[in-house]
Amino acid sequence: MTKTEQNDMFWHVFGRAAALRDRGLYAEATEEALQALSLAGSDHVNRGVAQRELGLVAELQGQLATAVSYYEAAIASLPKSELASLALFHAYLQWGKNEQAIDEADRFTRVRFSQDYYEIVSAGFGADVSEQYAKKVMGILARLQSSVSGAPEPREADSSAGSNQEPGERSR
Repeated sequence: MTKTEQNDMFWHVFGRAAALRDRGLYAEATEEALQALSLAGSDHVNRGVAQRELGLVAELQGQLATAVSYYEAAIASLPKSELASLALFHAYLQWGKNEQAIDEADRFTRVRFSQDYYEIVSAGFGADVSEQYAKKVMGILARLQSSVSGAPEPREADSSAGSNQEPGERSR
């Protein structure tokens, strides 16, 4: 199978996994996402996409530890993926691990700007954490505010090739 054929097969299988997830057929969605992960091979973008999907399916079933593991793997494959970062952030929050959520927001916002993180932190997130983490939240907010004041207008990425973002994510 050529790389192009393998990539096409990956996206076909991934699409089936997402459709099954949307229908609430989580066991079947997991099987398809695992097959997509296998098809991804060494392609870091496809691996990250499949790992994020597996995390989402686990999270929807309330399996937060499993979801976090898959999201962390997705971030290892795609450290600039805002989708994977936000998924991990929200899974940590659902699990009651606010400090780990803040650590992820801090890590990601050091890599690139995120309008979603900006809105979350600007809305007062982090008020119920230790003083150390409250200071970290203030640092995240300051970093994001400085990005907003000096950042060029966001534009859609033409391609994820050569990046650590998922297809369709904004490049900033």
